[in-house]
Amino acid sequence: MTLPRDIPAKAFTSLTLHDYPTRPMLQTPQNDPRTASQSDSSPAVVANAGGSTTVYFGPAQPRGMQRGHWSQTMRGKGWFLCLRLCSPVEYSSPENGESVRLRW
Repeated sequence: MTLPRDIPAKAFTSLTLHDYPTRPMLQTPQNDPRTASQSDSSPAVVANAGGSTTVYFGPAQPRGMQRGHWSQTMRGKGWFLCLRLCSPVEYSSPENGESVRLRW
């Protein structure tokens, strides 16, 4: 999954994997199935040269992939993804220049 540059969050972004039938975070040997723009229990993701961020989801970490860019899934276990934007801000769409205010 590749997220565009300039995600409208002042503090941080986080992608977490959750167990489909029961909804808590997915239980994996990785212990913390998430990627985020800040370090916590796993390294922070690093933006690509153009500013976008690429993350991977799968049962095994791809060869050459930094740990912060990969979240472990479990074969045969359903999951869903949650994107958190901490301190969302106003965002101007590069496609049409319209301003979008994120409201929670």
